[in-house]
Amino acid sequence: MSTYEQKPNSFSLFKNEQKTEDKQPDYSGTMTDEKGKQFRISAWVNEAKSTGKKYLGGLISEMQPVQTKPVTPPSAKANDDLPF
Repeated sequence: MSTYEQKPNSFSLFKNEQKTEDKQPDYSGTMTDEKGKQFRISAWVNEAKSTGKKYLGGLISEMQPVQTKPVTPPSAKANDDLPF
């Protein structure tokens, strides 16, 4: 397992190998600011209408905490109809 630590004010982008729709980013990754706060980076390969040159355009957003649903154990579900 890697022990890579992102340096302040730096970012890493990786190609989205599982892209299935145009609205999904071509590249995504993370950025860390000088205070250690993490951000998500999404980038798309675009083409300028005037020159036809390709460029990267993107969004930077704050990292959102992962939300998980509470899991009810199967035994608790099966015993709901017991009289005691």
